[in-house]
Amino acid sequence: MRRPLLLACAALLLACTGGRAAAADEKLVADLVKLLNDRKNKPEVRSTAIHALGALGWSGISALDDLLRILDDPEERRLARETLGPWDTMGPWYYAIEAIGQMGPGAQRAVPSLVKAKGVIPPFDPAIDDALRNLLHLPDVTGLLGGLRSADPGVRLFAARTLRTVSGDYAAVYPALIQAAKTDPDSDVRGVAAESAALVAKGEAARLARLLKDSDENVRLLAAKALGKMGILAADAVPALNEVIAKDTDPDVKAVAQSAKKKITGKD
Repeated sequence: MRRPLLLACAALLLACTGGRAAAADEKLVADLVKLLNDRKNKPEVRSTAIHALGALGWSGISALDDLLRILDDPEERRLARETLGPWDTMGPWYYAIEAIGQMGPGAQRAVPSLVKAKGVIPPFDPAIDDALRNLLHLPDVTGLLGGLRSADPGVRLFAARTLRTVSGDYAAVYPALIQAAKTDPDSDVRGVAAESAALVAKGEAARLARLLKDSDENVRLLAAKALGKMGILAADAVPALNEVIAKDTDPDVKAVAQSAKKKITGKD
Protein backbone atom coordinates (compact mmCIF):
# COMPACT_ATOMS: atom_id res chain seq x y z
CA MET A 1 0.00 0.00 0.00
CA ARG A 2 1.18 3.51 -0.76
CA ARG A 3 0.97 4.71 2.83
CA PRO A 4 1.40 8.48 2.19
CA LEU A 5 -1.54 8.43 -0.23
CA LEU A 6 -3.76 6.58 2.22
CA LEU A 7 -2.80 8.96 5.01
CA ALA A 8 -3.61 11.95 2.80
CA CYS A 9 -6.98 10.46 2.02
CA ALA A 10 -7.62 9.83 5.71
CA ALA A 11 -6.77 13.46 6.40
CA LEU A 12 -9.44 14.50 3.92
CA LEU A 13 -11.90 12.24 5.71
CA LEU A 14 -11.07 13.85 9.04
CA ALA A 15 -11.55 17.27 7.52
CA CYS A 16 -14.99 16.26 6.31
CA THR A 17 -16.09 14.79 9.63
CA GLY A 18 -14.47 17.40 11.84
CA GLY A 19 -17.06 20.13 11.41
CA ARG A 20 -15.93 21.44 8.02
CA ALA A 21 -18.46 19.53 5.88
CA ALA A 22 -20.78 22.52 5.58
CA ALA A 23 -17.94 24.66 4.24
CA ALA A 24 -16.48 22.05 1.93
CA ASP A 25 -15.56 23.48 -1.48
CA GLU A 26 -15.37 21.99 -4.91
CA LYS A 27 -11.62 21.52 -4.64
CA LEU A 28 -12.05 19.09 -1.75
CA VAL A 29 -14.67 17.15 -3.71
CA ALA A 30 -12.45 17.17 -6.79
CA ASP A 31 -9.50 15.82 -4.77
CA LEU A 32 -11.65 12.98 -3.42
CA VAL A 33 -13.08 12.20 -6.86
CA LYS A 34 -9.57 12.03 -8.29
CA LEU A 35 -8.61 9.47 -5.64
CA LEU A 36 -11.69 7.28 -6.16
CA ASN A 37 -11.45 7.34 -9.97
CA ASP A 38 -7.79 6.34 -10.10
CA ARG A 39 -7.88 2.57 -10.56
CA LYS A 40 -4.18 2.44 -9.70
CA ASN A 41 -5.06 3.28 -6.10
CA LYS A 42 -5.67 0.36 -3.78
CA PRO A 43 -9.30 -0.36 -2.80
CA GLU A 44 -8.60 0.92 0.73
CA VAL A 45 -7.62 4.33 -0.63
CA ARG A 46 -10.58 4.56 -3.00
CA SER A 47 -12.97 3.38 -0.26
CA THR A 48 -11.66 6.01 2.16
CA ALA A 49 -12.17 8.72 -0.47
CA ILE A 50 -15.75 7.59 -1.09
CA HIS A 51 -16.39 7.37 2.65
CA ALA A 52 -15.23 10.98 2.91
CA LEU A 53 -17.60 12.03 0.13
CA GLY A 54 -20.43 10.42 2.08
CA ALA A 55 -19.43 12.44 5.12
CA LEU A 56 -19.81 15.60 3.02
CA GLY A 57 -23.47 14.75 2.44
CA TRP A 58 -25.21 17.19 0.12
CA SER A 59 -21.98 19.18 -0.23
CA GLY A 60 -20.53 16.32 -2.25
CA ILE A 61 -23.40 16.11 -4.75
CA SER A 62 -21.14 17.08 -7.67
CA ALA A 63 -19.51 13.64 -7.29
CA LEU A 64 -22.80 11.81 -7.84
CA ASP A 65 -22.08 10.89 -11.47
CA ASP A 66 -18.72 9.42 -10.45
CA LEU A 67 -20.37 7.37 -7.72
CA LEU A 68 -23.05 6.14 -10.12
CA ARG A 69 -20.39 5.00 -12.56
CA ILE A 70 -18.92 2.88 -9.78
CA LEU A 71 -22.33 1.52 -8.81
CA ASP A 72 -23.20 0.56 -12.41
CA ASP A 73 -19.77 -0.89 -13.25
CA PRO A 74 -19.76 -4.73 -13.49
CA GLU A 75 -16.06 -4.80 -12.65
CA GLU A 76 -16.63 -2.85 -9.44
CA ARG A 77 -19.34 -5.34 -8.50
CA ARG A 78 -16.94 -8.22 -9.12
CA LEU A 79 -14.33 -6.61 -6.90
CA ALA A 80 -16.97 -6.01 -4.21
CA ARG A 81 -17.80 -9.72 -4.12
CA GLU A 82 -14.14 -10.56 -3.67
CA THR A 83 -13.41 -8.03 -0.92
CA LEU A 84 -16.18 -8.57 1.63
CA GLY A 85 -14.74 -7.75 5.03
CA PRO A 86 -14.12 -4.94 7.55
CA TRP A 87 -15.12 -1.41 6.57
CA ASP A 88 -11.81 -0.49 4.92
CA THR A 89 -11.83 -3.63 2.78
CA MET A 90 -15.49 -3.63 1.76
CA GLY A 91 -14.57 -2.04 -1.55
CA PRO A 92 -15.60 1.09 -3.45
CA TRP A 93 -18.90 -0.41 -4.64
CA TYR A 94 -20.25 -0.72 -1.10
CA TYR A 95 -19.13 2.75 -0.09
CA ALA A 96 -20.62 4.26 -3.23
CA ILE A 97 -24.00 2.96 -2.02
CA GLU A 98 -23.55 4.53 1.40
CA ALA A 99 -22.24 7.84 0.04
CA ILE A 100 -25.12 8.23 -2.39
CA GLY A 101 -27.61 7.66 0.42
CA GLN A 102 -25.91 10.28 2.56
CA MET A 103 -26.44 12.89 -0.16
CA GLY A 104 -30.17 12.87 0.56
CA PRO A 105 -33.19 13.65 -1.68
CA GLY A 106 -31.08 15.77 -4.03
CA ALA A 107 -29.57 12.52 -5.33
CA GLN A 108 -32.90 10.92 -6.29
CA ARG A 109 -31.77 10.28 -9.85
CA ALA A 110 -29.63 7.50 -8.34
CA VAL A 111 -32.76 5.52 -7.44
CA PRO A 112 -32.86 3.35 -10.63
CA SER A 113 -29.22 2.32 -10.19
CA LEU A 114 -29.77 1.49 -6.52
CA VAL A 115 -32.88 -0.57 -7.31
CA LYS A 116 -30.98 -2.51 -10.00
CA ALA A 117 -28.16 -3.15 -7.52
CA LYS A 118 -30.56 -4.83 -5.07
CA GLY A 119 -29.82 -8.53 -4.82
CA VAL A 120 -26.50 -8.37 -6.68
CA ILE A 121 -24.61 -8.87 -3.40
CA PRO A 122 -27.25 -9.82 -0.78
CA PRO A 123 -25.19 -8.75 2.29
CA PHE A 124 -25.19 -5.21 0.86
CA ASP A 125 -28.99 -5.06 0.42
CA PRO A 126 -29.60 -3.38 3.82
CA ALA A 127 -27.23 -0.58 2.80
CA ILE A 128 -29.17 -0.17 -0.45
CA ASP A 129 -32.46 -0.04 1.45
CA ASP A 130 -31.07 2.60 3.81
CA ALA A 131 -29.82 4.68 0.88
CA LEU A 132 -33.18 4.50 -0.88
CA ARG A 133 -35.01 5.53 2.27
CA ASN A 134 -32.73 8.53 2.67
CA LEU A 135 -33.18 9.57 -0.95
CA LEU A 136 -36.92 9.04 -1.12
CA HIS A 137 -38.00 10.01 2.40
CA LEU A 138 -40.37 7.04 2.49
CA PRO A 139 -40.02 5.80 6.08
CA ASP A 140 -43.66 4.95 6.74
CA VAL A 141 -46.60 3.15 5.17
CA THR A 142 -48.26 6.37 4.01
CA GLY A 143 -45.10 7.46 2.22
CA LEU A 144 -44.63 4.05 0.61
CA LEU A 145 -48.24 3.96 -0.62
CA GLY A 146 -47.64 7.38 -2.11
CA GLY A 147 -44.50 5.98 -3.72
CA LEU A 148 -46.64 3.49 -5.65
CA ARG A 149 -48.20 6.49 -7.43
CA SER A 150 -44.90 8.18 -8.28
CA ALA A 151 -44.14 9.10 -11.88
CA ASP A 152 -40.70 7.49 -11.44
CA PRO A 153 -40.78 3.70 -12.01
CA GLY A 154 -37.72 3.32 -9.78
CA VAL A 155 -39.59 4.87 -6.88
CA ARG A 156 -42.64 2.68 -7.53
CA LEU A 157 -40.44 -0.42 -7.67
CA PHE A 158 -38.78 0.45 -4.36
CA ALA A 159 -42.17 1.12 -2.72
CA ALA A 160 -43.64 -2.13 -4.03
CA ARG A 161 -40.67 -4.11 -2.74
CA THR A 162 -40.50 -2.39 0.66
CA LEU A 163 -44.23 -2.68 1.40
CA ARG A 164 -43.85 -6.45 1.72
CA THR A 165 -42.01 -5.85 5.01
CA VAL A 166 -44.92 -3.91 6.52
CA SER A 167 -47.07 -5.64 9.15
CA GLY A 168 -50.38 -4.63 10.66
CA ASP A 169 -51.54 -2.49 7.69
CA TYR A 170 -52.95 -5.22 5.48
CA ALA A 171 -56.23 -3.40 4.78
CA ALA A 172 -54.40 -0.48 3.17
CA VAL A 173 -51.32 -2.20 1.75
CA TYR A 174 -52.75 -5.31 0.06
CA PRO A 175 -55.31 -3.51 -2.16
CA ALA A 176 -52.72 -0.93 -3.22
CA LEU A 177 -50.25 -3.65 -4.20
CA ILE A 178 -52.91 -5.57 -6.12
CA GLN A 179 -53.84 -2.40 -7.97
CA ALA A 180 -50.18 -1.82 -8.87
CA ALA A 181 -49.81 -5.46 -9.93
CA LYS A 182 -52.71 -5.06 -12.34
CA THR A 183 -52.28 -1.57 -13.71
CA ASP A 184 -48.70 -0.28 -13.36
CA PRO A 185 -47.24 0.48 -16.80
CA ASP A 186 -43.87 -1.02 -15.83
CA SER A 187 -43.66 -4.82 -16.01
CA ASP A 188 -40.98 -4.99 -13.27
CA VAL A 189 -43.19 -2.99 -10.90
CA ARG A 190 -46.19 -5.20 -11.71
CA GLY A 191 -44.18 -8.34 -10.98
CA VAL A 192 -42.70 -7.08 -7.70
CA ALA A 193 -46.08 -5.71 -6.58
CA ALA A 194 -47.72 -9.10 -7.19
CA GLU A 195 -44.99 -10.89 -5.22
CA SER A 196 -45.28 -8.37 -2.39
CA ALA A 197 -49.07 -8.67 -2.29
CA ALA A 198 -48.82 -12.44 -1.89
CA LEU A 199 -46.23 -12.08 0.89
CA VAL A 200 -48.28 -9.41 2.69
CA ALA A 201 -51.37 -11.66 2.62
CA LYS A 202 -49.36 -14.63 3.87
CA GLY A 203 -47.88 -12.55 6.67
CA GLU A 204 -51.27 -11.19 7.71
CA ALA A 205 -52.81 -14.68 7.81
CA ALA A 206 -49.92 -15.86 10.01
CA ARG A 207 -50.30 -12.84 12.31
CA LEU A 208 -54.03 -13.44 12.74
CA ALA A 209 -53.48 -17.18 13.27
CA ARG A 210 -51.19 -16.34 16.19
CA LEU A 211 -53.89 -14.11 17.67
CA LEU A 212 -56.27 -17.09 17.70
CA LYS A 213 -54.27 -18.28 20.71
CA ASP A 214 -54.63 -15.01 22.64
CA SER A 215 -55.94 -15.26 26.20
CA ASP A 216 -58.64 -12.65 25.47
CA GLU A 217 -61.69 -14.14 23.75
CA ASN A 218 -62.47 -10.83 22.08
CA VAL A 219 -59.07 -10.83 20.38
CA ARG A 220 -59.60 -14.42 19.23
CA LEU A 221 -63.05 -13.58 17.87
CA LEU A 222 -61.84 -10.56 15.93
CA ALA A 223 -58.90 -12.53 14.54
CA ALA A 224 -61.20 -15.28 13.31
CA LYS A 225 -63.53 -12.74 11.74
CA ALA A 226 -60.63 -11.02 9.96
CA LEU A 227 -59.43 -14.35 8.58
CA GLY A 228 -62.88 -14.97 7.19
CA LYS A 229 -62.78 -11.64 5.39
CA MET A 230 -59.50 -12.61 3.77
CA GLY A 231 -61.11 -15.64 2.15
CA ILE A 232 -58.85 -17.98 0.20
CA LEU A 233 -55.87 -15.74 0.99
CA ALA A 234 -55.99 -17.09 4.54
CA ALA A 235 -55.75 -20.75 3.52
CA ASP A 236 -52.60 -21.24 5.60
CA ALA A 237 -54.58 -20.35 8.73
CA VAL A 238 -57.11 -23.19 8.36
CA PRO A 239 -55.23 -25.56 10.73
CA ALA A 240 -55.28 -22.85 13.41
CA LEU A 241 -59.01 -22.32 12.83
CA ASN A 242 -59.61 -26.08 13.12
CA GLU A 243 -57.89 -26.03 16.50
CA VAL A 244 -60.11 -23.17 17.65
CA ILE A 245 -63.22 -24.98 16.42
CA ALA A 246 -62.18 -28.11 18.31
CA LYS A 247 -60.82 -26.64 21.54
CA ASP A 248 -61.83 -23.01 22.18
CA THR A 249 -63.86 -22.57 25.36
CA ASP A 250 -65.90 -19.64 24.03
CA PRO A 251 -68.90 -20.65 21.87
CA ASP A 252 -68.94 -17.32 19.99
CA VAL A 253 -65.28 -17.67 19.03
CA LYS A 254 -65.90 -21.24 17.86
CA ALA A 255 -68.87 -20.13 15.76
CA VAL A 256 -66.95 -17.29 14.10
CA ALA A 257 -64.00 -19.59 13.45
CA GLN A 258 -66.34 -22.10 11.80
CA SER A 259 -67.80 -19.35 9.62
CA ALA A 260 -64.32 -18.13 8.71
CA LYS A 261 -63.24 -21.62 7.70
CA LYS A 262 -66.26 -21.92 5.39
CA LYS A 263 -65.45 -18.58 3.75
CA ILE A 264 -61.86 -19.66 3.18
CA THR A 265 -62.41 -23.23 2.00
CA GLY A 266 -66.00 -23.20 0.83
CA LYS A 267 -66.63 -26.16 3.12
CA ASP A 268 -68.00 -26.55 6.66
